[in-house]
Amino acid sequence: MRFVPPPATTNPRYTSKSCQHSGCEETTREGKPYCLHHVDKNPYARRLLDNLEQLEREHQRVRRRGPSAVDTKSDTSREILRELSIQRSCSVARLAQTLALPYPLTLSYVQALARRDLVVTSGFRRDRLQVSLSNPSLEQRCRGA
Repeated sequence: MRFVPPPATTNPRYTSKSCQHSGCEETTREGKPYCLHHVDKNPYARRLLDNLEQLEREHQRVRRRGPSAVDTKSDTSREILRELSIQRSCSVARLAQTLALPYPLTLSYVQALARRDLVVTSGFRRDRLQVSLSNPSLEQRCRGA
């Protein structure tokens, strides 16, 4: 008895396709609709890029105008609250490092959140300013967000 291998089938993941961007003749990889030069045309990638642009505009506004420009419902504010729900209490410098944000920007967000009584700050020196959530019930909501 001789072994006969099954007929070869092409894996759609490895077949080359043409880029869907009009006028582009590049091939794509792994069955994707766009080539590397036009990946930003993909709806998912476009949404991510739009979100990043919006975030950068918000950060620029906060850098210029300070805590008064902070939207306490923004992604950055929610990220700060979520991080504080995990760490309980930390310095603003540590928070800035963890979130990969500049210290002055993080401080503006913390000041705005403190004005809305979402966080409490303590300490006097810049490198010692501690921040924590003001309300224990807020911790549960932040973790679920």
